[in-house]
Amino acid sequence: MKKTIIAASGILLSLLLQTTAFHYLAIWGVKPDLLMIWIVLMGLLCGQPSGFAVGAVGGLLVDLLEGRFLGLSLSTGMLVGWLGGQIGKRAFREHWLVPVSAVGFCTLAGEAFYLFLGSSFGMAWPLWQAIYLVILPTAVYNMLLTLIIWPLARKLFFQEPEYVVWRRG
Repeated sequence: MKKTIIAASGILLSLLLQTTAFHYLAIWGVKPDLLMIWIVLMGLLCGQPSGFAVGAVGGLLVDLLEGRFLGLSLSTGMLVGWLGGQIGKRAFREHWLVPVSAVGFCTLAGEAFYLFLGSSFGMAWPLWQAIYLVILPTAVYNMLLTLIIWPLARKLFFQEPEYVVWRRG
């Protein structure tokens, strides 16, 4: 129950920050995708089913907020949550480089999947401009923000063990 409340709060907080504060923190016209970061971290920390569910709910909320092509963000969120869960099963997630690279990889995969689905439904985007001007800078921006978000997310889900020192005598 605690994980569900934290996951839902993370979705709402990331959407709120993404549409308000980070809308004005664009660097070279690129805004971070906080929801994608949260989805990947949920997949890493809680496993595939949780990442998949958070991706589905978060993607559906983004689709409802944007109001165009319902299902693009939904399917992208589910893919990213599934990928985050796969990486979490196979990698040593306690090292800081794993979540940063996982967010970078999943952002590249998710944005490319969104570009593919959007272009197959008639959204005309120039491929190379989308890659160089949106996908790659968004991945770098997300990776930098993951350095800040990862320790906070990890503390929400895992309690550090207390070490007991035994003494002789």
